[in-house]
Order: sequence, then structure tokens, then C-alpha cells
Amino acid sequence: MIVEEELPDEAKKSIAFLSLCYIDTLFETRCSLKDINITKRKVHSKGLKIGIYESMGYQTCQGFPGTFEHIDDDAKTFAEWGIDFVKMDTCHTPRGQLVSEGFKNFSRALNSTGRPIVFSCEWPHVGPHPDWDTMFNYCNTIRNGRDVQDSWDAVTSIIENFAKNQVVFKNVSGPGRYNDPDQLIIGDYALSYEQSKTQMALWAIMAAQLLMSNDLRDLPAWAEDILKNKEIIAVDQDPLV
Repeated sequence: MIVEEELPDEAKKSIAFLSLCYIDTLFETRCSLKDINITKRKVHSKGLKIGIYESMGYQTCQGFPGTFEHIDDDAKTFAEWGIDFVKMDTCHTPRGQLVSEGFKNFSRALNSTGRPIVFSCEWPHVGPHPDWDTMFNYCNTIRNGRDVQDSWDAVTSIIENFAKNQVVFKNVSGPGRYNDPDQLIIGDYALSYEQSKTQMALWAIMAAQLLMSNDLRDLPAWAEDILKNKEIIAVDQDPLV
């Protein structure tokens, strides 16, 4: 695991270690992280939070077992593992209201564990007319649009979606409930220096969770400077936003 030692404390709060691994035989045979307890200790020792990926469906997008039929067991297991952040996707979901009830039930199950776990939801993807107020009552972060791709067109599409729906997104976000325009692609191959500054600034204005989609080992110095900008991070982390 690579950790940037010079990241400001404000930035470290916004980092989660996301794993596509799961439990039982799939975890042993298809993932390099053999022991979640070792992983948890290593991540926490770096001052970071540990997160895990799942889907409110029968399978994840990668074909691992999904959470829909294991809601209570998964919530309990994640808490026992010391997980701090759960990203819940919407691949291979059941139809209709069942998936919405699944998100609500998983939120309740997480709360019942007694461990504070950030619940990041892609719930809006399951229907054409999201009920944002209801979703934010059950989720800490809500995906407000499409998945980001490694291109400037994808970033501008997300920005335009926020501009079009800014009144809605402004009113439903607040302390403990954050917008999720997807990950920062600063330091990957697609964005120029100016485009990268634009993404960082606008994600901060959106009061978004800041998750980096890059390889810290290959991060250019100019990208590192953007991601470590304390003034921009302070805007994103403003407790009144």
C-alpha cells in the first residue's frame, strides 16, 4: 500500500481504501488481500479509513456475491472487520421497489451494529426519478449522476448535471449527507493541468467526498500539488456546508 506521507490532515479524512474482495472462498482465491484483519490494521496504522465495495444485488459488477440476500450478515461482518466506509453499487439488482427497500434495510443494519460506518450509495441509478430526501435519510453520500470515465467529456457531463440540478443537490446535502459526483481522476492520463484544477475546485464547491482514482506511485508533481491544496480542501471540508 502506498500512502502519501505529506498529504494534509484535511485530505486524509477524505481517503478510503476500497477493496473489490469478498469473504469465503472467493476472497482466498481471487484477491491478493488474504487476511482482512491484517489489512485493517495496516490501513488504520497509516491514519486512513478502510472501505469496502459491494452491490445491492445478487452479484457485484465484478461477479462476486452481492449483498441483497445477505443484508444483516454483511452489515455485521463489515462491522466486525472494522470497516469504516461501504460503497454500495447497483449491479445485478432486483427489480422495482425491492432494491430501494434493500438500501433502507442495509442502512438500518449498519446502524444496529453500533459501529460508525459511512454508507455511500448509488441508489439513484435504479430509477428515473430519485427521491433525494428519502435517499439522504438512509445514506451518507449519494451518487448524483453517471460514473466518471477517464475523459474531460465525462467530467464536464457531471458538472453540467450538477449545474442543472443545483437547487435540489444544495438542499438535500448538509452535515452527514454529501454529494457524490464520483472520483477525482487528477493524475491519470485524461485531464490537462487546467482541467484537473477545474475538477478539484468544482468537486470542493459541490461539497463532495474526495476519492482519488490514481496510482500514487506514478502521480505527477503538478497533480500532487492540486490534490494537496489546503485552501481547496478547506472549502470541501467546511463544516457549515
